[in-house]
Parts: sequence; C-alpha cells; structure tokens
Amino acid sequence: ECAKRFNGIFAFALWDDDKKTLLLARDRIGIKPLFYFYDNKRLIFASEIKAILKALPEKPEVDSSSLFRYLILQYIPAPATLYKNIYKLMPASILILNKRGMEIKKYWDVKEAKGEGVKADNEEKICERLLKTIDESVTDQLISDVPLGAFLSGGIDSSAIVAFMSKRMKEPVKTFSVGFDTVDPYYNELNYARIASRHFKTDHHEIIVRPQDVVNLFPVIARHLDDSINDPAVLPTYIVSKLAKEHVKVVLSGEGADELFGGYLRYSLDRFAKYHQLLPKLVRNGLIKPILNDIIDNIRITQGINAVSEPDRSSRYLKWVSVFDTDSLSAVLGNPVFIEEEWSRLKAFYNLIHNEYGNDTLSSILYTDIKTWLPDDLLTKVDRMSMAHGLEARVPYLDNRMVDLALSIPPRLKIKGFKRKYIFKKAVSNILPNEIVRRSKRGFALPISHWFRNELKDFVLERLSDDSVRRMDFFNTSAVNKIINEHIKGNEDNSLQIWGLLTLQFL
Repeated sequence: ECAKRFNGIFAFALWDDDKKTLLLARDRIGIKPLFYFYDNKRLIFASEIKAILKALPEKPEVDSSSLFRYLILQYIPAPATLYKNIYKLMPASILILNKRGMEIKKYWDVKEAKGEGVKADNEEKICERLLKTIDESVTDQLISDVPLGAFLSGGIDSSAIVAFMSKRMKEPVKTFSVGFDTVDPYYNELNYARIASRHFKTDHHEIIVRPQDVVNLFPVIARHLDDSINDPAVLPTYIVSKLAKEHVKVVLSGEGADELFGGYLRYSLDRFAKYHQLLPKLVRNGLIKPILNDIIDNIRITQGINAVSEPDRSSRYLKWVSVFDTDSLSAVLGNPVFIEEEWSRLKAFYNLIHNEYGNDTLSSILYTDIKTWLPDDLLTKVDRMSMAHGLEARVPYLDNRMVDLALSIPPRLKIKGFKRKYIFKKAVSNILPNEIVRRSKRGFALPISHWFRNELKDFVLERLSDDSVRRMDFFNTSAVNKIINEHIKGNEDNSLQIWGLLTLQFL
C-alpha cells in the first residue's frame, strides 16, 4: 500500500527488524532499476548488477535464453537479465523475504489506470485536461534544491516540457541538445532544438557526437549499461548527459509520451493489417511486398511492410521490433533447433501480454510497450547514461496522473486516420512553434550505418575479428563476418546487428 501511494520515481528497500522481513519495491512504470540475486539460500540486491557481481564468488553464467532475447529485441525483458540467477524486480512489484522464503507481488498494473473527468466525446475538454495535467506534472518535477534543466531534442515531447518549464521558472530554462558529425540532415535535430530554444528563450547548450566518440566511449558506456541493451542512442545520451551535468544536477526528459499516446509508425501501420490480410497471400507476399521493398529505402518502413503480412498481433509485433531474424540468428548462433524453440517461447510471452489487454489492437500494443520496451530499454538507457555522470533524469510524462489520464483516453483519439499522437498534438499545438508541431516524427537515430562503412570500418573489423568473436564463445565467426561484409559493401543495413555484437564485446 505504501508503494502504491508513491508517485513517480523510486526503488527502495525496507527492513522490519521486529518481523525479520525485507521488502523491496519498484515504481509503477520501472523508471528506477532494482536487481537481485537469489539462490534459495541468500538474497543480494542492488541498483546495479556490478554491485551484485562483486558480492558473488564467481561471475554467473550467461543465460542462453536471455542472450537470444537480447539479440532479437535489443533488450532483455524483465525479470530476466543476461546472467543466471540475477533478476530485475518487475515494475509495480514488491519483493518480500522472511523466514518463510521469498514472495513477489504486483501492487498495480497498467490496466488499472483510471483517468478522472475525461469525456471521450469532447476533444476540447480532453485537451484542456491534458495541458493541465502536463503542467501539474512538470511543476511538481521542478521541486528541487539543486540547478535544473531539460533535454531538448526539438521534438514535440521535449518542447512541450520546456514550454511549461519556461512558464513556471523565474530564470531561463537551461536546455541541452545533441547533434551528429554528418552532412545528412536527417540525423541532426539541432535546428529544431534551436527553434524551440529561441521561442522559449532558454539558456541553450549543444554538443556534437563524432565517429571517434564511438571508439573512445564504447567500453565506458558498456560498463555503465550493466545489463545488455542494443540501442545506439546510449552514446548521444551519455554525451549530452555529461554536457548537462556541467551546468545542472537534474534534467527533465520526454520519455513515455510515444508509448502513452501512440507516437510510433508501427502503431498506425498495424491498424491496417486486417485490411492487408484480406488480400490473397500470393498478392501480399509475391507481388506487393517485393515491389515495396525494392522502391522504399527505409529499413523501418520495409520492416513494417513485412510485419503487416503476419496474421496475428504477436508475430507482427516481433517482426517490427526484431533486430536479427530467425534465419540470420540461426546462422550466428549455429543452433537452429534452439532458435526455433526460443522463438516459440518469445512469441508465447508476447501473446500473453497482448491478450491481457483484450481485443483492442492499439491498446494492446501500447500496453506491451509500456510493460517491456519502455522500462527495459528506453528508461534503462536514460537512467544509466545520466547516472553515469551523477545527473538525475526526471520524466514528467510518467507521473502517475499523466499515465492514468493518458491510458483512459480512447485509442481512436490517439491515432486518427494516419495522424499519430493526434490528441496530444492537438493539445500542445497552441503552445509550441508551428515548425515543431508540423515536423514528422524522428527517432533518436545515429548515422552509424554510414560510419560503420567508412570512419568506423576499421574499429568494427578489429573489435569483431575472428579471434574476438571466438573469445565471446557464442557466435559463428563466418556468420558474423557475413553480416559485417554485407553491411560494408552496402548490400544490407546491418548496423543494429553490428552494434549489438559490439556491445557484448565490452560487457
């Protein structure tokens, strides 16, 4: 009951000396980490796996199922970690240990979110309520006795946070943005961040990420990651956090808005899967898919085209988010039977989550991302990379009031036609510059595909040489070489696969 009443960010332990009972608890969404080792004899807990490893006589074995899920998904869904017998406490859960043994209970679930005073037939009222709740959440997050600022990407989520910060703070908001050393404008959001900064008169700071930063910082970042995450955005997050710490001790960040309000491309495309399924299979897979894959040069869109061909939600979801497909992973790990068994288990895992929410497809996908992708990748990335510099990152969109309100808004107002985050954008459109509102959704992408073919080619070949891959003791060297060579020649974009393998090199 105590954990249930807390708002926002926490992971804590309480010891009842009278009852000889230990209680561990984690916040509702999983903003803060909490790991534990348990072997039926002892329990060791910490906010980092490194601390647990220090307390063990020897490093635990790598869990093969976790390795498979990391390679497929980019992260390892809780409660598992990369290591056997080391676990993440699930979000919205408490762990109780006493003389009777260990027990884990959930104290809340996303399905329980209840927004008050929302009438689905009145968009204006919902917009008013959204603005009021964002304002309240941001205002509460500004309570601090140390200097405070914000990450500003120039996207709609971070810009809305800065809008309310600038209204509530007496001095200019200190904002921090990151760009990339590339001529391709797709990868640089600095112009949009500058538009927002000028509009809200912030004290703005920028930094550029260069290819050499990958070489210099990969070992450091992997050490701070603790558990495996294959997300190249850890690099700019680490660098911009270092910049921010030079000026402030707390930053507000925009994580959570996409998962609450429907911001990703896969959310809108999935809605049309049922119509796509009406076409004959020969037309879908033999005609439409090959043509579209040939003419569209965007790996995420082509992945989406392949995904909508799948007949069920879980298969579509996994097609969307998979880094390795089962064929390439069978070659890399050299065990097709194991891959097939693990894929079936993973599909069953997502089936279970999807089915918890019911028949509404969009709500079930949002629910799945809030329970897996959000805490196990996005929030982990921000927490590890900011705390590596002693910087506290706060996430106003994941305030209890915001979550309750967002999850009570009907799906048809989150994606309307082809408009993603429809009601959220409508709510904040009058407080943001038009250029920010009108811009298309952009992920926090790095130009690693280009860098791995050019400036970082030697780094990749050295770190993933045959000897290095053999030392990892999991992978087939010829299959890894094929992935690298296909990418360097420009035949495939295997940059995420390469990044994922590199990350394992440094753990």
